[in-house]
Amino acid sequence: MALGRSTYWFGFLLPLVIGRDSAAQGFVYPVGNPNAQPNRNGLQPNGFVIFRDFNDDTNHSAVDLANGSEGGEVRAIGPGTVVIVEALLGEKQYGNVILIRHNLPEGTYYSLYAHLQMGSVIVSVGETVAAGQRIAAVDCTGRTSGVNLCASNGRTGPHLHFGIRRTQDLGCGTISARCTWDSMDNWVDPIRFIEDRRGLTATRMNDDFNSNQINLSKWFILSPPPGGASVNVVATGQRTEVSMGPGFGGGGLYSRCLLSGNFDIQVDFALPSWPVANNHSLRLGVSDLGVGPGGGFGLNRSSFAIERYSLSVANAAPVTPTSNLSGKMRLVRNSTVLSGFVLQSGVWVGIGSGNVPTGSTHVNLDLGAGGPNAPGGTRGAFDNFRVNSGTVNCP
Repeated sequence: MALGRSTYWFGFLLPLVIGRDSAAQGFVYPVGNPNAQPNRNGLQPNGFVIFRDFNDDTNHSAVDLANGSEGGEVRAIGPGTVVIVEALLGEKQYGNVILIRHNLPEGTYYSLYAHLQMGSVIVSVGETVAAGQRIAAVDCTGRTSGVNLCASNGRTGPHLHFGIRRTQDLGCGTISARCTWDSMDNWVDPIRFIEDRRGLTATRMNDDFNSNQINLSKWFILSPPPGGASVNVVATGQRTEVSMGPGFGGGGLYSRCLLSGNFDIQVDFALPSWPVANNHSLRLGVSDLGVGPGGGFGLNRSSFAIERYSLSVANAAPVTPTSNLSGKMRLVRNSTVLSGFVLQSGVWVGIGSGNVPTGSTHVNLDLGAGGPNAPGGTRGAFDNFRVNSGTVNCP
């Protein structure tokens, strides 16, 4: 179902329709280094070793990941919804176990996390989780064995039993004569599953615009408000250009994907037609996060009484004068602080910082004017948009 959305430019609404957000976020490993694949020959580089493999000679339906200790963080491998949380504490059971549903373009899969520490499970059925979100801790609940002790329950063999399943049930940890109702066909190799989906986290939104066509799988084209200036958005010269006639409003690109968590994004810009004091701003924006004195949150290259950079955040708009007609702009969110930077002589120079919400946001690459007397003939360009870090959710 489509969701009605709007983005702000100096208090004016730029209406558009955004499609349903779905879970095509980058996947991470559930323990250890989230971006390093565990191996079978030592703890590095992940910090956990595969000590029992998927589909071994015992028809093991998962991988067992261990580092000799209890209490290590267990995280959701990707965006999804918790569908099962149970405590199966019998001798031949999973112990504390979580099952998460992941709706992907290629189908629905379920990630299973077992032998979790007592009292460590911090999610509940129906809860939506993000990639990398902590959900529990490693332990020895249920049936485990080994040399190392879990002091929390007196058992041995702390590890995470981690599997990927095709059906919404817990299945069996080992497919055997005691488990005739399950099959290895219901499971997939969990390491391969993550490896095939890891690249989405930081690169899915990137766009160099070299095709001279706006990639409509990545961007919506922003429409001006009723009665606003005429706007033309076109990919040309291996970049995206936005030009405006006289009047208020604006236009540009609005990402289909959402950024969440801490993020670091940047874009190249140029101002091929930029009259003095033209009352326009070119913006790298994250306006879903809010509206400040300078319009929707983001970093602006503006032309008013002075040529300037400004960071629009709540209750503030830090300003730095400039004469640059091209350059690079960058936005970094760390927890609740958004900071804006521009590249000067090879060094990122801060424009300002301010508090913002921690929620998800789309990205704006746009040109706009806040008043009806803004002249026409203004044109700005964007190139080489990059997500340096962050969690990405795409339709």
